Amino acid sequence: MGAFLGGVINFVVTMRQSKANRALDFHKEFHGAEMAAARAKAWKFALDNPSLKFKDIRYDTDDYTRGLWAVMRFFQRLSVCVNRGFLDIEITIDLFGEVFIWWYEITFKESLKDSGLDAEIAISQLHAAIKTGAGESRTSRWERAAANSRTEYLKLIAAQRPDNAPITPPDYSS
Repeated sequence: MGAFLGGVINFVVTMRQSKANRALDFHKEFHGAEMAAARAKAWKFALDNPSLKFKDIRYDTDDYTRGLWAVMRFFQRLSVCVNRGFLDIEITIDLFGEVFIWWYEITFKESLKDSGLDAEIAISQLHAAIKTGAGESRTSRWERAAANSRTEYLKLIAAQRPDNAPITPPDYSS
C-alpha cells in the first residue's frame, strides 16, 4: 500500500512540475529573440491598423503581417495547451495574463471576429480562462492599461505631425 501511495504522490508531483515547466518554456519562447522581433513588428502593425481583420491580412505580405500572425499563433498554441490541461493555469496567468489581455484588447478581440479561423475560438477560450483565473479586478486593470497604451501611442504619433494632419495608418505593402 505504501509503495502504491508513494507512486501516486510521485506521479502527481511530476505532473505538476511538468505543467509548470511547459508554462516556463512558453515564456522563454515568447521572450526569445525571434519572437521579440516578431512582437515588435506585430505591435507596430496592430497599433497602426486598429480596424484590421485577419481574414483580410495575408500571412506573407511582409515582416509586419508575419509578426502579427506569429503572435496570434503563439497565443493559439498557448490556449490549446491551457484547454487540454497541459499547463499550470496559475503560472500561465502570472506569466501571460497581462500581455495576453493587451494583445486581445488591442487587436484580437476585433480582428479575429468572423475570421473563420480556429484561432478565433482558441483566443476567445484563452481570454475566458485568463479572466476567470485572474479575477475581474486584475483583468480590468490590464484592460485599462491596454486602452491607455493605445491612447498614448496615438498621442505620440500626433505630436510628431507638425501639420496636425489626421493620422492614417502606414502602407506596409511595399
